[in-house]
This record gives sequence, C-alpha cells and structure tokens, in this order.
Amino acid sequence: METRIITVAKAAQDITDEQRQRVSSWLKANGVAPHLVSTDHDITIHYRVQGDRQGPGRIHYTQYYEDETGHKVADPGTQGAVTFPRCVAERVPLEPDPSGESDA
Repeated sequence: METRIITVAKAAQDITDEQRQRVSSWLKANGVAPHLVSTDHDITIHYRVQGDRQGPGRIHYTQYYEDETGHKVADPGTQGAVTFPRCVAERVPLEPDPSGESDA
C-alpha cells in the first residue's frame, strides 16, 4: 500500500482570491473552520493507494489554538500563535482549479 499526497497550498504560498475562496469553501464543506487554518504551513490531502484503488482522503493542515473567547493563543517562546497539526476525513472533494492551474 502506498500513500499519495496532494499539496493543496504550500506554506506562505501566494494564491488568488478565487483560489482562496475555492479552498475555503472546500475546508468548510469538510467541517474545517478556514480562519483556524494556518497559511504558514502546507495543506495536503493524503490518500492510501493499493494498485488502481484509491481510498478516502485525509486533509492534513495546521490549526491555530483558540482560547474560550475565540482568540488565538500566543506562544510566549516565539511570540507567534500556538498551532497544532490536524487531520480530518475528506468528505467533499476539492473542486478543480478554474484557472487551469493544478494544485501545487
């Protein structure tokens, strides 16, 4: 069994507003709050592949940690926001990029 990884967005990648909206809609459709996804880290989809069969995808991303009031928590060591890795099942596939560019 192999793992196929598709990069949806690379860390700090410049994307168009249209691409950002497409990814944001896809994240929402998969139960992910886009405002909690760090753009300083990659967003990827991992698939298990066996022969010509591809299993369901898992979306991997880095999430900001929020306190009980909904504010991002600062990391005193780095002065940046506290983040942690997350993955969720991909229930809704990502729509093709209308610009014709493939995902990175």
